[in-house]
Amino acid sequence: MAKRDGCCNGYIYTLFETLPHQEQYGLISQMQRSAVSIPSNIAEGAGRTTDKEFSHFMGISIGSAFELYTQILLSERIGYIDVITKEKLVSAISELQRMLIGYKKKLDENISPDKGKTIPLTNNKPSNF
Repeated sequence: MAKRDGCCNGYIYTLFETLPHQEQYGLISQMQRSAVSIPSNIAEGAGRTTDKEFSHFMGISIGSAFELYTQILLSERIGYIDVITKEKLVSAISELQRMLIGYKKKLDENISPDKGKTIPLTNNKPSNF
């Protein structure tokens, strides 16, 4: 999962170089925060001691992925990126979203109704992380 997100971030940071300078503190800043938030929240959640806590941070990562997806669509709509670039990014982000949602569902299956299930930290990290 971390490898997939790293690939997505590589595309995003390359994209920033092509966007208009006046967007440095607008759309670019929003996209940077969204792109950085995804792996940051996965890492923070992996460091927690319960599946419930980890699931919470996975939910934040998923939300950030949807924010980034929307910002990419907006970038194409206002003419900052072309359709091919948008499709490449949307495809990568969509795959990442599916992976994050699937992993969160697995975590949620481990959670008892009244509290998070405590598991050893070594088993709490996503694969490829």
